[in-house]
Amino acid sequence: MRLLTLLQQDFDYVSGGRISFQDLRELILRNIAEGKLKKKELSWEIDEFLEEPKIGFEYPILFLKMLAPEVGFDWRAVIAKYEEA
Repeated sequence: MRLLTLLQQDFDYVSGGRISFQDLRELILRNIAEGKLKKKELSWEIDEFLEEPKIGFEYPILFLKMLAPEVGFDWRAVIAKYEEA
């Protein structure tokens, strides 16, 4: 059974592609560089993640859910990326 199914989330809705943790890191850094985000104003301390994105595998799903609206991505796209791996 897929994780998104267990979370009662629609896997098929994730149509905007899949996002890796590395992709998410790059998106966050780009948004910070463009002035769209301020690291200290995010709801999650992300220094460790920005240094080593693979640490995201150890974080709870809440990490993705909290950052998604602030950064501008579908948190399910990250789950979908790794469910297929």
